[in-house]
Amino acid sequence: YFNLRVNVVNLDGQVIFSSKDPVNIRDDNYDLLDRWVIRQGLGQLLTSKEGDSKLKYGFFIRLSEKSLMSDALYEWMVKLIAKTKTPNIASTLVFELRPPDFLGHKKIALNFINQMRESWGVSFALYDVINPSVLEVCVKQAGFEFVAISMSQDDDNLISAITENSRNMGAITVLEDIENEAQLQSAIQMGADYAEGDFIQPPLDQLILTTQVINI
Repeated sequence: YFNLRVNVVNLDGQVIFSSKDPVNIRDDNYDLLDRWVIRQGLGQLLTSKEGDSKLKYGFFIRLSEKSLMSDALYEWMVKLIAKTKTPNIASTLVFELRPPDFLGHKKIALNFINQMRESWGVSFALYDVINPSVLEVCVKQAGFEFVAISMSQDDDNLISAITENSRNMGAITVLEDIENEAQLQSAIQMGADYAEGDFIQPPLDQLILTTQVINI
């Protein structure tokens, strides 16, 4: 599985980072952006399938809160999947939800999750989990198959507790935002199923790099 992400840019071509203040996208239509990402992901999967690629993969796609406020996304998916004429293609998708978004629209979100699972076998992930207590409600009630925890938090004991609780509830644990070897070692010690992040280091001398590659 791959994380499918998009960068939002303004009219000057500058990236709008999520850490900045909220911005309006077509009058705050973030659900339209979600649909665009889903369409692109399914298109990529269909291209792979038509090419008889031996590589079988899927995408993690994060949904905005607005997509959980009505049945519009599910109804749109029904039409989109019908056009593909390949219903099982959606089973390779994993939709990611934030705990506050799920809890804030729990009734609609639960209906959405159940419909997606029953219709096409779509899986779901809970991400940005910072409190073990939300797992009792979210994972137990909605049966999230994945729980993603950010390693950017400073409290390793808290991360470990969330990881352990998630695993005990039958969810696959993913430790995200790993940036160095120490964090990767911590993720391994915590027993995470998967780790994800970017490893960045200063440029190496070409001769040193060549020697290291040969030794490996």
